[in-house]
Amino acid sequence: MSNKSLSAIKAKVFEHKFFFLLMAFYVFLSTFMLDKYPRVWVDEPWEAITASTLANEGKMYNPVLDHDSGFDKVFLQPRLLLSIAVAPVFAVFGVGFVQGRLVSAVCGALLMIAVYLFTLKFFSKRSALLAVWFVMIETMMFISYRTIRSDIYLVMLESFSMLFLFQAMRANSKKYFFWSGLFAGVALWTHPNAVLHVAAVGVILLLTYRGKVFFSRFSWTFAGALLLGVAPYLVYVTVNDAHNSFSTFFLQLGDRTNIVSRQHWIITSVQGEWDRIVDYAQFPFRVPSILIFAYFWITSIVSKKKETRYVAIAICVHAFLSFLLITNKTIYYSTSVLPLLCILTASGIDELLQGSQKTMVRLRKVLVRPFWRESAAGFLLFLLSLNQIAGDASLVWRHRNCSYEDTIHRLHAVIPPTARVWGSMTFWFGFYGQPFRTQYTYLRDLNSFKPEYMITGDPEVWTKDSWKSIREKAEETVKLRGTLVGELPVNCYGQLRVYRLQW
Repeated sequence: MSNKSLSAIKAKVFEHKFFFLLMAFYVFLSTFMLDKYPRVWVDEPWEAITASTLANEGKMYNPVLDHDSGFDKVFLQPRLLLSIAVAPVFAVFGVGFVQGRLVSAVCGALLMIAVYLFTLKFFSKRSALLAVWFVMIETMMFISYRTIRSDIYLVMLESFSMLFLFQAMRANSKKYFFWSGLFAGVALWTHPNAVLHVAAVGVILLLTYRGKVFFSRFSWTFAGALLLGVAPYLVYVTVNDAHNSFSTFFLQLGDRTNIVSRQHWIITSVQGEWDRIVDYAQFPFRVPSILIFAYFWITSIVSKKKETRYVAIAICVHAFLSFLLITNKTIYYSTSVLPLLCILTASGIDELLQGSQKTMVRLRKVLVRPFWRESAAGFLLFLLSLNQIAGDASLVWRHRNCSYEDTIHRLHAVIPPTARVWGSMTFWFGFYGQPFRTQYTYLRDLNSFKPEYMITGDPEVWTKDSWKSIREKAEETVKLRGTLVGELPVNCYGQLRVYRLQW
């Protein structure tokens, strides 16, 4: 490499030095106490099992789920990208929740790059740095990029799709429309909720090209790339289920969307969305974040800047279709709009700050003279940052003694490595190497599987009303056939009891 090329690279790095500093902090945020927080729960084994079977056997299926849906034969839901991404890591470094979480952290890093480039190109450099800062400390994002779930994969792909879409509209470039559509197509088999992103893109294209949208070569380029992006998934489903008239596919697709004709669906949806807001707010702790995000979102809808309006409209489309279509009102699905809210908030604060004065000059003005706009910007920046960082720190602190590996080690002390075990899916990472069944076979296979050991007391099963019948049957089984051989003290995974069963 020539000295001239090396100097150019150094100049580029120096130009974006604050972004690289933020990314260094992100490495800390995404890995600190990753083995303790978040606490392992059902969703992570659920996603990791198909990655494990792909790594070890070359096919995706989930043997610990109810056989009636065909998951034990082949996995066909449009949620494959996580398994494909995590499988090589499992193959090289072994199966484990930390290994899977590190892949999510890498997706989070790519998300930060997409947010930075988007905001840098269409707003300002200071807005870009603020947007990355807000995204990486946002508490739901903090959870997402540390968890084996599809959310972080989905929002990463959607963010790149949005970046290329805005570039395409600015430059009237078919190339960028192609890349936007391709990322959106892959997102469709990362998680079904990508349909909301595609709809948002459609609304933006309609607003941009109006009546010509259906005849525009740009719209058709996006649509063609979208089909190309989703084609591998369609081929996968066809190869694995065409012989079955796609019945397994439709069975696994399940009730992902609401049925509009369902009785009281409006009331149910309103209640679900309210519950989602309450869950996010954790009243009253995170109310400041909601108020700040809501203010900048609402004001952005009527902004004179086209890019600002379009980002706000994309959020509107997500909110409306989420209310209308998505049955599961989990707060984790909010990750698709949180980077967009962070971008609008960063841009709004940047506008309030005005100009590019040095920090000390700006601080002197705020303290000495009544520059209310800059004072308000500083206050909002401080309040939002404090609110989010406090939430992140609180979560980690509360789980500082929550060691999954220690819990598994204690269970292994009383359960032989070749024994047949029944327990919550939560513990799959500890027992994937031996015969293991979970609550998701509903104990229908109890007499055929004949577990030698049964683990009870996990809060995923023992504290939820939906598992009452399974809980009662397990308790009846250990009362009839079991001998208590181990009891763990109360921790993040409940007061666990291990029973040796006689058949």
